[in-house]
Amino acid sequence: MLIALSDADDDRLIPFFSKLLDSQWHVSGHKDSGYPLRFTAAWCLAMQLARFPTKAKLVDLPLVATAAVHNDCRLVGPALIALAFSGPAATPHILEVARAAITTPDRAILLEACLTADMATARAALQVKSGLAHPARAFLDLASANVPTLAAWPHWLARFQVFMKWLQSIQPTEDLNPWLRFALGLHFSGEAPPEFASDDKLEGLLPKPIGTISLRSMFGGE
Repeated sequence: MLIALSDADDDRLIPFFSKLLDSQWHVSGHKDSGYPLRFTAAWCLAMQLARFPTKAKLVDLPLVATAAVHNDCRLVGPALIALAFSGPAATPHILEVARAAITTPDRAILLEACLTADMATARAALQVKSGLAHPARAFLDLASANVPTLAAWPHWLARFQVFMKWLQSIQPTEDLNPWLRFALGLHFSGEAPPEFASDDKLEGLLPKPIGTISLRSMFGGE
């Protein structure tokens, strides 16, 4: 149900999704135990900001930044995207995330890949965190100079074997991989190559098995 709300044009939704990033509702299961409201709300928030960027002023940035340094990638991936989509006002929080010990080079790359052009200070800090030798650096440099296209992709990829191997390494549905593919795929003009497909990014948001749980019970009702 929350996913369906991510398309709606309603000023109440971004504060609502922001608040859910701190939800204490935890579900245990044989697989994928965790905080499904947090995970889903982070993605809904990112999608709201993608569709309605002028509403970024409604985001609770401290809550998003806290989610972005969590230890669960199901929360971290969409939270990093939402933080980047929040625009220049998020710069102080992005700098905090860049300084955090838990922020890996891949997390920094994911965040950088979603920044808008007017966020140079944040981009510089994230480049230091990820390092100039990160395999995705060549791709981001390409994207900043010349928007990649599906037709030209095989020729470019053949020249950068290190990136090709790294891209192959993030194909499994685990950790930040789906979110990394999604973020880098945003840089293509039109359709992105299949290596950047990220339909698996929402897998694992709900623990399995979870049983039948109503929205009322999620929010503390009986």
